[in-house]
Amino acid sequence: MTKRRGPKLSASRLAKWLGRRIEQVFSARKGTYVFEAPPYTDQQTVLNRVTRARTTFRIRTKNDLSIAKQIFESEDYRLERLARHADIRAHYDALLKAGKTPLIIDCGGNIGLSALYFSEHFPQARVVTVEPGDDNFATLSENCRGRNILPVHAAISAEASVGRVVDIGRGSAALQVVPDPEGDLVFTTVPALMAQHGGAGAAPFIVKIDIEGFEQDLFSRPAPWLDEFYLVVMELHDWMMPGEARSGNFLRAVAPLNRDFVHIHENIFSISNRAPAAV
Repeated sequence: MTKRRGPKLSASRLAKWLGRRIEQVFSARKGTYVFEAPPYTDQQTVLNRVTRARTTFRIRTKNDLSIAKQIFESEDYRLERLARHADIRAHYDALLKAGKTPLIIDCGGNIGLSALYFSEHFPQARVVTVEPGDDNFATLSENCRGRNILPVHAAISAEASVGRVVDIGRGSAALQVVPDPEGDLVFTTVPALMAQHGGAGAAPFIVKIDIEGFEQDLFSRPAPWLDEFYLVVMELHDWMMPGEARSGNFLRAVAPLNRDFVHIHENIFSISNRAPAAV
């Protein structure tokens, strides 16, 4: 189990956190989350100031806390800022009206925070979150327990095979995977996840892909499943692996499709241009 490496609690740090907490509570900005526990504690709770919903999860390291801030403070996956947000919501509602369960596949689940975020914002969806790292997966499973979230301990790939995890020294959020016939890590595919975990009546809705450069492999073969998802959220990693053109296969796969392409911070949001009600 990864040891907690956050800063130790002190009076000055506590006072600083309390000041930020008070500022958040009384701020006029809405739609943001408030962290209800000091950053030095392993168990964190965030409050959505609009819905009053609380989400509790465990973190292990400063790296985990940084990811939590990306998701619940910066709201990297906040869809309301997209001009097409109404279309995305309309497609979700149309799936439900048609008696279908919207399927969200989260590739690169880490400790489950992105899955928790999607689960809160689309509570009637089924979220499948895939994570290859052993300790990450154990924490993810704990954090997602009791939610409409199905954890899968595997790596996502273009074809079913086996491999192993590689720690490149960038922390638990940047674990990479490599194919290895002697490895004990299952490599699965998006179509396999759709078939195995979608269940009867499920329909592709969102796929989020953040797999630390392995997108080069994922899109090394034809990926007709890509356009089945109304929204694709993609993080590319050319910045981390310069000169390797890791994004090339994804760009070639998405370019012929009739989809919008919006780049915000680390993520690309690719939205289908088919009618939202066409389910």
